[in-house]
Amino acid sequence: MSGARSRRLADESGFTLVELLTAVVIGMVVVLAAFMLLDRSVASSSQIVMREETLQRGRQAMEEITRQLRSQVCLDVDTPPIVQGSADELTLYVDLGDGSRPPERRTLRFDRTAQTVTESRWVSTGAPPAISYPTLATSSRVLATGVERDGAESFFRYYAFPATPGGLFAELVPPLTAATSATVVRIDVSFVTLPDHPRPQARLGTTLKDSIFVRTADTAKQQGGARCR
Repeated sequence: MSGARSRRLADESGFTLVELLTAVVIGMVVVLAAFMLLDRSVASSSQIVMREETLQRGRQAMEEITRQLRSQVCLDVDTPPIVQGSADELTLYVDLGDGSRPPERRTLRFDRTAQTVTESRWVSTGAPPAISYPTLATSSRVLATGVERDGAESFFRYYAFPATPGGLFAELVPPLTAATSATVVRIDVSFVTLPDHPRPQARLGTTLKDSIFVRTADTAKQQGGARCR
């Protein structure tokens, strides 16, 4: 009994070469699978962070834009809220106060080259009816960066009441004229915010859309544009 135990303890034979190679291959497969799983987990986590960042940035920009569009007012009984409007730029009169002061003139502009949305403000001087605005903007700021158009859609789209009540709103072709500006009752805003990354990926961007109705328009009768009288 003790002899058999001694022989077993003295036996120095180990794995064969085939067994060793098989163990190495299996170990490499397991390690590579673990690295691939870790890599995909890191990539997925990074994409989630990018999407959350673009969504937050886009929501903040959309909130700033729609807040001003909902606060548009007529300058006087003969001057509608919109001064000028194009596919990427809109100038209008805005009152974000209690109505005790003359409205500000503001311009919201989307720059396709810089991929930014900016706001410029002109604070009025004088009192009604002698109100004037300076030539240069009183202040300006960037509302959003990393912004692009939503496909072929314009940043701003303008609509008038339908020709017949209950029909489809009539889309106006920008740039708006003095006549068409007075008929605008709905403004659609659409854009995509891209990830804040040196090489942003469009598939990780967030698309935001909203429709804002002119608060002084008569939606019951669906006639004319903003009511200034």
